[in-house]
Amino acid sequence: MGYFDSLDRAADWLALVQNKNKGWGMSRGQASSIVNTAEAIYVLTRANRHYSKIDEGLAFIEARLFPAIEKSGPRTRYVVFALLAAFDHVEVVDQNFVKRCVRWLMDARNTDGAWGHDAKDGESRLYPTCFSLLMLTKFGVDVKDLESAFHWLVSKKRTESGWSFEDGKKASPAATAMAILALRIIKDYNEDIFTKPKEYLLETSHWNNERENLPGTLWDHCTYMWVFPALVSLDVNPYAPTIAQGVRFVNGLVDDHGWNEPFGGVTIRSQFWAVYALDCLANAFDPAIHIYRIDSERTQPTLSEPEFVHIKIRGPWAMVVPRKTYRLFTYLILSVSVIAFLGFHRLLSSISRWADFGVAVLFFTLGYVLVRKRRKLFPYRLLWIILGCVVILSFVDLVFGVSVLDLFKKLEIFRWNQTQV
Repeated sequence: MGYFDSLDRAADWLALVQNKNKGWGMSRGQASSIVNTAEAIYVLTRANRHYSKIDEGLAFIEARLFPAIEKSGPRTRYVVFALLAAFDHVEVVDQNFVKRCVRWLMDARNTDGAWGHDAKDGESRLYPTCFSLLMLTKFGVDVKDLESAFHWLVSKKRTESGWSFEDGKKASPAATAMAILALRIIKDYNEDIFTKPKEYLLETSHWNNERENLPGTLWDHCTYMWVFPALVSLDVNPYAPTIAQGVRFVNGLVDDHGWNEPFGGVTIRSQFWAVYALDCLANAFDPAIHIYRIDSERTQPTLSEPEFVHIKIRGPWAMVVPRKTYRLFTYLILSVSVIAFLGFHRLLSSISRWADFGVAVLFFTLGYVLVRKRRKLFPYRLLWIILGCVVILSFVDLVFGVSVLDLFKKLEIFRWNQTQV
């Protein structure tokens, strides 16, 4: 099942689980929230279907955002996600609502210019800062007005490898990817600040959630959602091996409702995480450029050096042999087997038919083992059809005493007689 098929299934599932108040919760039957509703709108928009559900979700956010802030607390993420939902639909969203969200977010900064999980909480954090920078610049806020936030973000790069969610912790892929995406707003992809973080992200091996410890809770961040777009923003090919590994992980989460959570269960955010990651790759892939680059990268290793076959690589008889040499040797062995089977060597010497049959079987067995070990290097079926015919002919030779060589000689005598006539 491809990305767009899964996207359609995810959109259909989201349309079914919308709550009566026209919002979405984390999953079917759960209370509606601003964040989950924005996530659902994002997915439905990429699927380009269920337009009425999108309009209803936008209306829910407009009506509930600021009352929710007054009731539950000044959560930065509520406003950030409201802007995320509104960005694709600026033509239908109330512009006064958008301006109010932007103004609220600008006023919610701490004294260091960055954002915490709550407005003016005095504890600036990576996640709300990066997401706020991404959304505010999308809505036209001048980067000069956000300069202190960018400086704060640069200062939080504690190690060469990248960023972490908490001071004193080692770098993590998700945190590093968030920081890269935010800093790419003001920096070119080839600047020194990205060199080591790019190498670090290219070594990503785990794609599950990363958890940020907050007072009284654990906050889940999705690795592939952030790492895919971060690598693409650094001019990494969308088909690079690291991304391909991550895509295989995401594809393993596919079910009839779209995508599951990495640890199981279908949720609204699991659809959002997958679509945010995969849509980035789909948009980054340009057939006019990347098909050529794929072919070039596949061809270049073949042109620069031979491909090798590794034999008994972990044993005392370890060998590394060029594939062409391996093929040539195998074909030579099989050719000797065919010659012995058909008796053509008797043109040079008189050996018992039973003796040359034994030699033929010996070489045939060796050739069979070599082909069997590396089936992809040989036209497997064609090879065994030819050898099967040879074995049948040699069996006829042994049983009836009529070999291909005898027939060949008789044909030559007949031709000679014809020319004399």
